[in-house]
Amino acid sequence: MDVIYSKYSNDRAKEYQIRTDIVVKDNRKVVVKRPACEEARGHIKKIYKNYCDLSNCFKGTNLTCNVATLCEEGVEIEFLRGITLEEQLDGLLNNGRLDEFKKSFQRYLDVFGKISNKRFEVTQQYEETFGTWKLTGDYSCMPVTDIDIIFPNIIVENDKWTVIDYEWTFDFPIPSKYVLYRTILYYLSEWKNKILDGHIDMYEMAGITNEEKEYFWGAEWVFQSSISKGYISLANVNNSMNTKKYHPFSIAADKYANDKKRLGYALLYSESHIIDKRFFEPGITEEGHCVYQFDVSGYDIEKIEIFPFNDSCRLSINAIVLITHEGNKGATYNCNGQSIGNNKWAFFEKPCITIDCLKDEIEAVFFEYDVKYERPKELMKNVLWEEHFVNIIEEQYNQIIGLHEEKKIIEEEFSRCQNSLEQITNSKSWRMIEKIRKIKSKIIRGKV
Repeated sequence: MDVIYSKYSNDRAKEYQIRTDIVVKDNRKVVVKRPACEEARGHIKKIYKNYCDLSNCFKGTNLTCNVATLCEEGVEIEFLRGITLEEQLDGLLNNGRLDEFKKSFQRYLDVFGKISNKRFEVTQQYEETFGTWKLTGDYSCMPVTDIDIIFPNIIVENDKWTVIDYEWTFDFPIPSKYVLYRTILYYLSEWKNKILDGHIDMYEMAGITNEEKEYFWGAEWVFQSSISKGYISLANVNNSMNTKKYHPFSIAADKYANDKKRLGYALLYSESHIIDKRFFEPGITEEGHCVYQFDVSGYDIEKIEIFPFNDSCRLSINAIVLITHEGNKGATYNCNGQSIGNNKWAFFEKPCITIDCLKDEIEAVFFEYDVKYERPKELMKNVLWEEHFVNIIEEQYNQIIGLHEEKKIIEEEFSRCQNSLEQITNSKSWRMIEKIRKIKSKIIRGKV
């Protein structure tokens, strides 16, 4: 059993400290969760119980859990690949398909409504984990509650949705609205809010009021504190020392904070002529993303060219949002880079992102991206791998086409032979030969 990835969750209380491995076992990948210390053995066993309980809870819905089994090390969970519900929703947003986004989210809400068939009642366990209950009115809950059914933890395959993480499942009542609140809270980001603004209010669709949002935020804080129990994560250490939370891209951004390479600019075109040039230095979000929004109202814009970096680099385009009178939508674009993944590009020279076909009256453009300086030699490794992968796919495709053509030729030859055989067997000469053969056979057997 070969371990290819390990993650330690050791910033929790001892009873929750686990190790998660992705291993190759019998030529297939599986996820193995095991206790990181003796105190966490009960928590690992409970993950398997969570799988059994949720499987029963999800019966009659399109939800299912990836299969878990107990093993000597702890619990073994099926390793799944596929598109997450978060990626699916992001794709709909980026392509301006807001109606489909709304339908997909409504489907998620409908599933919750179907499995939330119990009446929520406050218990001591609830208040120990999530704080004192302060809301009034009736709330529904599930028989057992996985509070982590967030979009990244759901793999979508046609009509089937598979929940791939159910570690934080509780058998005491928890309001389903809290789970919905967590899902929306951890999904929305600055660029997503830009597109949804004025079109879709996810909290409103879920029936979550401002009062409930305020309470559930406090409940989430209490929950996070309850599982740490005095253990302080690195992020909290940084906060307590009034330091910045560092992320890989924010480290790169800080490194070039005073570097002119990060000073970008945008060219505005009208009737194929440059009518304005805008210089900008992006802001850095808490997650480490570069962001910038520039106003373009008052211009009849045909095309925009954005130059976010002044050298070779690796760049991820998280979102380009066009802000219009009628609402916000994701922009389509092309660039002078080499694709090395989903919305990820290698630029061997100064990157240029082009947005054209701007038929709407644009008020502003919002741009969120991650950028890292890399020498062309390093970038080439990514590109060559990409091209190698494409060549393999093309070669396999050509082999399939060749086999298909060969099969077609064989089928045509078989059909021709079959037609010839039918023509022969239906001919007068063939019938005469058959009669002679029968007479000859009788003579040999002495019957004539």
